[in-house]
Amino acid sequence: MTLVRSGEDFHIDSICSESAMASKVTRTTLQGGTIARDAETGQLVEVRTSAGRQKASEKTAATIKGASRKRTAALKRLANR
Repeated sequence: MTLVRSGEDFHIDSICSESAMASKVTRTTLQGGTIARDAETGQLVEVRTSAGRQKASEKTAATIKGASRKRTAALKRLANR
């Protein structure tokens, strides 16, 4: 388990086994919930929020990819100042 500080938020990444699935997943704590990714492929598996747990769909995967692209672009702009 690793603890990563990002601004004022702490993110805990851990690898654990799911009993229903044979593959391992990586859980990442985010603001408002957690996401689980397949440890081998990196594919989004599930999303947990205060509203409950949901199996990841194509829409949630696209939303997370979009947010990741925005963060990457912002970091590039900061680096190129």
